[in-house]
Amino acid sequence: MNKWCRILFYTMWSVVGIISAFDLFLALWFLDPNCMEALKDQEKNPLVIKLIELSGDMSLFTICKVLGTLVSLFVVLKIFTHNRKWGLSIVSGIFIFQVCLLYYLLFGAG
Repeated sequence: MNKWCRILFYTMWSVVGIISAFDLFLALWFLDPNCMEALKDQEKNPLVIKLIELSGDMSLFTICKVLGTLVSLFVVLKIFTHNRKWGLSIVSGIFIFQVCLLYYLLFGAG
């Protein structure tokens, strides 16, 4: 049971990081900070739009996205090392959210 718990945790934990990196790649590839009207139509997250408006480019958004992902992964890893049940529960929720995000990124809203 312990072995399978670790395998499940680290698989979901890794997938969360990979989907986050893929999301960042798509944002950097498709979003153009020079055309704010098109950016506001493409990007659904108002926080992302605000970060791009503040910096005038993708740098602040990229830093916040990478740091946020790394902090989240580190915190859930620490929780898992102290309490496997809690860590597995938390990473499961994040995993489900990220898989839904991936579905949205690949297939759109409708």
